[in-house]
Amino acid sequence: MNNCKFCNNEVALNKLTSEGLCSKCQPEVTKSIKKHVDIIQDTFKLAETTDNEKTYVGLLSLILKNLKALDENYVSKGINATNFNIKQAIKEIEQEKESLTATKSVVKTK
Repeated sequence: MNNCKFCNNEVALNKLTSEGLCSKCQPEVTKSIKKHVDIIQDTFKLAETTDNEKTYVGLLSLILKNLKALDENYVSKGINATNFNIKQAIKEIEQEKESLTATKSVVKTK
């Protein structure tokens, strides 16, 4: 017997998917991961096209929220959620937001 990576219920090894999920969790997890990834991809496209800094920062926040949800709900449990390094993506987005905020603070103090 092994445990499902998502719900942690004991399941016969031959009843787990290749991702280590039980048959009950697999559709739910797959659907949720796809939803988060779609939001991230669509939001990146919008962020690339906006000239409004406030909108850009808001879009980065939405991307971060979904990356962190994937990390906390799936990656931390050993479930492969994406084909890229989520922790690295979170770090890069946080740095981008921080640099914009720091620039804005410097401009305000002048």
